[in-house]
Amino acid sequence: MRLLLTLVFCLPGFSQVCGNFDLSGAYGFQLSGNPTIAGIAKPMAAVGRLDFTADGKISGTSSVNFGGLFLGNPVTGTYKSSGATCSLTFDLQDDSGGWQHFQGKLTPGGARAQFHQTDPATGGRGQLVRLPASCGLDSLHGQYAVTIDGRKTATAADGHGNFSSESNSGSYTVASDCFVEINFGAKLRGIVVDDGKTVFAVQTDPGKVVTATFTAQ
Repeated sequence: MRLLLTLVFCLPGFSQVCGNFDLSGAYGFQLSGNPTIAGIAKPMAAVGRLDFTADGKISGTSSVNFGGLFLGNPVTGTYKSSGATCSLTFDLQDDSGGWQHFQGKLTPGGARAQFHQTDPATGGRGQLVRLPASCGLDSLHGQYAVTIDGRKTATAADGHGNFSSESNSGSYTVASDCFVEINFGAKLRGIVVDDGKTVFAVQTDPGKVVTATFTAQ
């Protein structure tokens, strides 16, 4: 019996626990959905940066495209995580005073989380991924698979601000806070995550509500 219990508690499902301080530092996020807050569904897409401190506080910036209107807002908030279940809850307040509420699940080690918005009639779903320690043009280099509004293509980043492919070309800038401005036919605002292996982005052209993801190959 003792051997059986030892084997059970060594299985991966029993070893995946998260500490309260696993979620500490800077993360990029992407969120999308079709909220019905006004009674009619309108598409929404957002990217941003959230900085989590060990004392349960959040600060950051959220760039939201709601129904084709693009807005950028500073946000603050609080969070709680459970070491036993890897669950996560967080609340964000924008500069107009409005609150939004979220819950999700951390991966062990706290490198990423899946989450969804819990406010009525919102329904947004997204993910958090840890930011690199520093960011610059060379954060993006090599081949990337690109998914824009569900359509797939490919491009290469040269580490100096240029994208190129057989069918398209473009440019990008990367700020020290890991936000990215991309001109890839569409104009996009994004955030570099996972040591440059991924960029989460949303389209900023008027009237367009589109998400994009660049994934290193």
